[in-house]
Amino acid sequence: MASKKKAEKAAEEAKAAAKKLAKKAAEKEKKAAAQLKEKAKRDAQKAKAKTKEKLKKAERKAKEREREAAKAAKKRAKKVEAKVAVAAEKQAEVEAIDTATDDLDSLTVVQLRARAREAGLTGYSSSTKAALIERLRTAS
Repeated sequence: MASKKKAEKAAEEAKAAAKKLAKKAAEKEKKAAAQLKEKAKRDAQKAKAKTKEKLKKAERKAKEREREAAKAAKKRAKKVEAKVAVAAEKQAEVEAIDTATDDLDSLTVVQLRARAREAGLTGYSSSTKAALIERLRTAS
């Protein structure tokens, strides 16, 4: 019976040792899980920071593109304004010419000859009023 008691005692000691080992293994697993969780948390924070950085960079690029588009629009607007100004000047010139040619009918022959002289025409001294008006209109 003594050997039976020794065997039982050895079995109990083995159970106790197995329990201790299982407890240590569980603690190690718990620590490893906590470490993995902490590492995952750090990795997530890094990824979040990188995402924020990329977002800020994209926002800066978008603002720069907006500024460039605004500059280009201003430039185009200035060109259009210049073209409109040129067109207005030409229209004013055309209107002035139309007014001047309409005024020719109201001028006297002497005044028409003076205009012909100013325009650099020759051979107008014996021309009629209608001929002078026609030559001045075609010279303009």
